[in-house]
Amino acid sequence: MDNSFFSDYAYDFLIGFYSYEKEIVISLLSIFGVFVGSLITFIGGLITKKSETKFKVIEKFIDKKLEAFEKLNIFINDLRTVNQYNFTGEKIYRYPIAFHSVENLTQLKSKLFEILSNSIWYSSKVIRELNFLQDYFVTLQVKIQDVPNEKMKTVGRILWTDFIALSSKLDEMNKEFFVEEIANLKYKPSKTWHKYKRPETEKRLQSMKLMQSDEQIQLLKVGG
Repeated sequence: MDNSFFSDYAYDFLIGFYSYEKEIVISLLSIFGVFVGSLITFIGGLITKKSETKFKVIEKFIDKKLEAFEKLNIFINDLRTVNQYNFTGEKIYRYPIAFHSVENLTQLKSKLFEILSNSIWYSSKVIRELNFLQDYFVTLQVKIQDVPNEKMKTVGRILWTDFIALSSKLDEMNKEFFVEEIANLKYKPSKTWHKYKRPETEKRLQSMKLMQSDEQIQLLKVGG
């Protein structure tokens, strides 16, 4: 048999084998490409979903902070709102509307406690000031015990400057909270201590009309 026959056969075999291998490699590469593409799509989907979830959480947190800001703004307006009253028949005095009656003051305290129950959404500065205001109200409650309802306006006249100072400071801090945290999308709660140090609280309370006018308030009590 002619050797050229075997050479041609071997050549055809090698060509066929090479073509077969080439098809397998191409098929494998195609499958690998599909796999890699699917994997990238899957990972990309996970990252996108995680980012979307995080954004939704941040959005809800910011909404909570914005709601807290608005509630505190309403409370500050209630704290600073004043009324006028003719105490002597000649001169008209101003007093915080919270002292229009015992019921008004009780409602204002309830609003403060409601705000404090959601204080996690505020900045540390705002929370410290709210806690100081709570200390002020607790002290106020003790000081005005047994003062008759019809003399509450007189108490308000005495403590008017306290309420203006407290509302102004809280208003300044609330606006700062809006600019620094809400506008800048800062959503993480503060981890710092949320009360003034006791000596600072006591010193500040002593500087208020509430503590300096104790004798005047005592005279308004039943039997005073």
